[in-house]
Amino acid sequence: MIVACSGARRRVPSLRSLTTTPSASASNTAADLLDDLINYERSGIPPAAGTAGSSRFDLGRMHRLLAALGNPHLGLKAVHVAGSKGKGSTATLVAHTLATAGYRPGLYTSPHLLALEERIAVAHPGAASPTPTPIASDDLAFLLGRFGGAIRGRAEAEGGRLSHFEVVTALAFRYFADCSVDVAVVETGLGGVTDATNVFPPPNLQSAVITGLGLEHVEALGGSLASIAAAKAGIARRGRPLVLGRQVHSEAVEVVVREAEVAGCGPLVRAEESVLVRSHGMELHPEALGQAIRERLTLQLLPEPDSETNTTSTTTSSSSSSSAAGGGGSGSGSGGGGGDLDVTVGLVGPHQHDNVATAVATVRVLRRQGWVLPDEALVAGLREAHLPGRFQVVKLPGPDGPWVVLDGAHTAESAAALAASLRTAFPGPAATTTTTSSDRYPSGAGSGAAGGGGGGVGAPVALVLAMADDKDHRGVVAALRGVQPRVAVFTSVPIAGSYRRAAAPGTLAGHWQAAAILAPPSSRPFRCRELVQASLGAAFEKARQELRGVRAGLGLGPGVGPPGVILVTGSLHAVAEAHKLPELQPLLRAGW
Repeated sequence: MIVACSGARRRVPSLRSLTTTPSASASNTAADLLDDLINYERSGIPPAAGTAGSSRFDLGRMHRLLAALGNPHLGLKAVHVAGSKGKGSTATLVAHTLATAGYRPGLYTSPHLLALEERIAVAHPGAASPTPTPIASDDLAFLLGRFGGAIRGRAEAEGGRLSHFEVVTALAFRYFADCSVDVAVVETGLGGVTDATNVFPPPNLQSAVITGLGLEHVEALGGSLASIAAAKAGIARRGRPLVLGRQVHSEAVEVVVREAEVAGCGPLVRAEESVLVRSHGMELHPEALGQAIRERLTLQLLPEPDSETNTTSTTTSSSSSSSAAGGGGSGSGSGGGGGDLDVTVGLVGPHQHDNVATAVATVRVLRRQGWVLPDEALVAGLREAHLPGRFQVVKLPGPDGPWVVLDGAHTAESAAALAASLRTAFPGPAATTTTTSSDRYPSGAGSGAAGGGGGGVGAPVALVLAMADDKDHRGVVAALRGVQPRVAVFTSVPIAGSYRRAAAPGTLAGHWQAAAILAPPSSRPFRCRELVQASLGAAFEKARQELRGVRAGLGLGPGVGPPGVILVTGSLHAVAEAHKLPELQPLLRAGW
């Protein structure tokens, strides 16, 4: 029996009530099955676990688990996406484009924000929304009940080494097979070569994709940029395309190119040689729900060489946005033709330009393999794609209700990208844009009024920061000081349901103060109140109170000047806690 994927779904008991046998105890429910597995997201990842020589992540174990579930991956076509940053955004952009073209894609991403079901999504052509929709809780419960015995058997046979991520990945592939998806767009969990998602044989792989590479999960992936790049390149397959997103580090390019040659994959497509991205600015819509900011882009689709003669290059572009030829013409919709496309995206910011380019390059690779993906579908897919917590913006009610920006940045590079996006979205008086400030920033949000946040941000900023304890706190706070907030509120949030890996607020405050002391003499000094709060809810309310105080200190009356920005960042776990706040729930969970 399969899970119903459209129309009426099979109604089953709640997750907590499912058991493998009528006499099973409560501790053996399907929900407890997942809780009893090793969860590296909760406990932390062991050193070198994601490298080729490690036995921690064992693909043999994953293949044996999949066999117990009927080898669903062998019937799936797949687009496999790895990378240090942007892989979730890129996978989402590709899946939404496939969906708007009329296909039924599956989308597998991690981690989730609020519910496990978010990781497993399928688009249903003809449904009210054609874009990927998370698996229903009843369907997930049914899968767990149906395969609970097989999973427990494998867990016992593997000596308790079966992980939470391995089981969820296997269930996702089973669900995609039951839904008869046309293609599964799959984001790796960590690394690539030993990741549980890296099980697709060459004939099934439509394209491997590697997004930007950097120093993330360094110890788990071998300790160096070269080892990280080698681990990510492990998703390449002989004779199958590999799309490589723009890279900041030339060493990463060299390693990926070398590993691709060893694997015999081809062609290798460099995203910046397939499409150039130019931004025409961001637009804020204070009444919009879900995402109140959009960015207008022009995509210049570059003529592509014949796939049989496409060669690789080890040069690295230094910018994600290059000057594209003007005009609003349409591309041909073929694999190799050029042309311009004007698009609007909800995944915004300079850092997302790379992800857009990588996704579009992937779509062009799929076109050359016979997938019918016209430009109209590409435009619609880029417009509809969304990921909560990736520079997600909403506005609290009232003329003085602050903007709220939620972003899961947790590395120095992603924090720097967040700071750049904030300056672009809320520019200071010296900023130059292609649209007027009155059009883009209602209620004076972009007016650059006296008392703006400095550092190019045209509104006072209140920072709320919570991080995991194994992240680069010093690098992140140094980057975030670039937005020159008026107040920084440090707090802690549970990481994967536990405070075990949560950084202490005092630790973050200490790094913030150290960054101020170590700042170069050329940096612009600014005044910032530093506060510690026990919970994210308390920190958010304190940030809101502080912004009111800033406005009062500036003598700003109702509706006068910028209302300010509350920035919640440091991890997706912090963003998840923000999504639970009563004042934000109706704004964040609607509209998309």
